[in-house]
Amino acid sequence: MEYNRIRIDLDKFGLKKDSSWFLEPLSDIHFGHRNFNLEKFQKAVKRIAKQSNRSTFFNGDMIDNIPHRDKRFNWDTVDMDAAQDVQQVELFEKYTQNLLDLNQKIGGDVKIHGVLPGNHEYVYQSVEQFKHFFCRKYPKGMGLKFLGDAAYIWIDFYYKNKFLHNFVILTTHGSYRGSQSGGELNQLKRFPARYYADVYFVGHSHDIKSGSSVIIEPFAGPGRSLKLRKREIIYANIGTFLETHQFGVTNYIEKKLLYAQATKTGTVTVEFNPESRTMNFHE
Repeated sequence: MEYNRIRIDLDKFGLKKDSSWFLEPLSDIHFGHRNFNLEKFQKAVKRIAKQSNRSTFFNGDMIDNIPHRDKRFNWDTVDMDAAQDVQQVELFEKYTQNLLDLNQKIGGDVKIHGVLPGNHEYVYQSVEQFKHFFCRKYPKGMGLKFLGDAAYIWIDFYYKNKFLHNFVILTTHGSYRGSQSGGELNQLKRFPARYYADVYFVGHSHDIKSGSSVIIEPFAGPGRSLKLRKREIIYANIGTFLETHQFGVTNYIEKKLLYAQATKTGTVTVEFNPESRTMNFHE
């Protein structure tokens, strides 16, 4: 397991003490597939780069990277301008360049909290090859923090050097073989029995599903008294930029039509308010 601990000083971004911060992960992008929605991806990257109180991380499957020997390989789905993994990485870098530069300029991984490999990166790349592309510093790589297969992202919020609150995110690219859209979300709901976090993220199944639960916690009051408080937990399947169906393209989803599902493209955003110690989610 990996981690990245981030310090965010709200005032240094021109924000007020009661301002919110928005975390919008980018997952299952799939450069190299003809059904990849570049327009929607560009809008998300522009939004994150432009808004000073918005950050992200990459949650796996940035590239499609399906070799000929794979049963899912189909020439009809291959973007011929990016048929090889190196070309796909180059396109990913091209269309995230402004965001990558901003992350380097600000420092501390404040704008991009890191990158996880997905199953498509692992098809025939080793961990070291993945790090070479995504994690080594310029000019050899993108300089992103390696977050492995599962990671904690711990964000400490400050205002004028005064600590406000922290939020803990657990994320993984994940794996799931079920045919029901709520299956992966149900898996996430079981995560709190094994891992502590405020927010639980997963990708892989190309869906947008989010929700929340409330846990009751006792805490020490005056003297020997105990009090109760509510702690909210947010969990989300954080989306994709790969369209499931498109005229003129026969893809793997259609071969599995009885089991696969049409899914929404886009992202899930979690809103943190460190002063009030509250969270919300937006699809």
